[in-house]
Amino acid sequence: LEGIIAHIEVNEMATQDSLEGIVTTLHNYSSGKNVKYVKGVVVHVEGTPVPDSMHAHTMSTGAFLIGIRSLGYPIMTATYGTISGVTWGLMLMGDYRIIAADANLVVPILRPVQCLSRLLGQSVATHLTMGSG
Repeated sequence: LEGIIAHIEVNEMATQDSLEGIVTTLHNYSSGKNVKYVKGVVVHVEGTPVPDSMHAHTMSTGAFLIGIRSLGYPIMTATYGTISGVTWGLMLMGDYRIIAADANLVVPILRPVQCLSRLLGQSVATHLTMGSG
């Protein structure tokens, strides 16, 4: 059977239920007898900053990112809009990252994602999280 590519559209206003549903659905596709042969995931990240109080718990703690990464699929993120706060984590979780030319990257990153120093190096990660970028 041919594989399929899962497409996910997400932004900072995603609800707890929708984020959990995404991870559960992808997990179900990768296990059991009704395997859908998912070969990869494309995450379309819309940068729309909202107050921290509007973030779902799984988004603000990074549990959504861990859930998607733990499935073992190659991930490509396609990002546009204003990248700030938790959107940095969404953008950087991909194995392949594409960002729109007119995207607005807001620094400093107030809550550094765990992969930042691995992806960019410790000095650059520190500069982005502590300085003006």
